[in-house]
Amino acid sequence: MKKKVLSLTLAAALLAATFTGCNSSDSEPIPEGGWTLETLAEATTLCGVTLSYPLQLDSLGEDFEIDESSIEPNGAGSQADIKYKDSKVCTFIFSCSKEEISPSQVVERITFVPVDANRDSLSINGFTANDGLDELHKALGEPTRGEGTYVTADGGSLLVSMGRNGVFAIVLDFRQLQNAEEN
Repeated sequence: MKKKVLSLTLAAALLAATFTGCNSSDSEPIPEGGWTLETLAEATTLCGVTLSYPLQLDSLGEDFEIDESSIEPNGAGSQADIKYKDSKVCTFIFSCSKEEISPSQVVERITFVPVDANRDSLSINGFTANDGLDELHKALGEPTRGEGTYVTADGGSLLVSMGRNGVFAIVLDFRQLQNAEEN
């Protein structure tokens, strides 16, 4: 009888420990004054690596690399697919020519288009492409401009585009703040 009670107690403790870890460390409280690019970057992970602002590819670590075959012009700058351990994870937009793209170049924008293999690769305050609208609002608060659009207090933006099948794109745009800092 004692063994049965002990077994049940241990099983209950293990079950409680399993559920305690879910989502508890993945999100931070929403900042009182609203999100800034710095706080949004600090609440964002790409393949488990926390972003920083300003973002540069080489700050993410050696498992990330530019897919040289994907580099192409994009408006006044260029874009390149970013690979994590040899698999495409997202696209970075830079404000330089395609010849100037390097791991030390500052990233203007991240475009993440989820596919089955990478839906949880990008996490923003615990929200991933596996989640729905309610989870988005819990993680980031109410949108500041239209459904899924968050403008940061310092002029950047985050756009989460959702369709009937869930998230189909997430865009984190650093450009407005960088342009304001340069002037």
